[in-house]
Amino acid sequence: SLHEMVGSFMFTPRIALMSFSNFGTVKHPSTDKMRRTAEILWEKHPDWEVEGEMHADVAVSYALQKTEFPDTKLSDGANCLVFPDLNSANIAMRLMRQLGGATAVGPILTGLDMPMHVLANDADVDSIVNIAAIAAVQKLDIEKQKRK
Repeated sequence: SLHEMVGSFMFTPRIALMSFSNFGTVKHPSTDKMRRTAEILWEKHPDWEVEGEMHADVAVSYALQKTEFPDTKLSDGANCLVFPDLNSANIAMRLMRQLGGATAVGPILTGLDMPMHVLANDADVDSIVNIAAIAAVQKLDIEKQKRK
């Protein structure tokens, strides 16, 4: 799962479900999808830190979360952002990499029977190595699940 994969990187996942709505401020099929996703994750994994739907700035700023939504389930700013579609995820990843100097790893595909990922045509060596490492961890997790 996404949670296990992020956890394998040695930090506790704080998952934010991204949207153009902030905690129900806008009703739209896309915002409803992200809010319903949060509800499903809360039901299935009550111990996970998952929150959404929310704006990107609120997701990464715990101070904004506490201002906008004091009952947030996150203990700090999100370190795992889940986007409603590939289009918005790709835009955000490229902006973070260019403007913020972030090491962007992804997109990361989860929930498949085997590790499978997409690399951009302009992927550099670091991007290829990072996604290959993630695929290796996913393969180990899949093999571990098969043995259970």
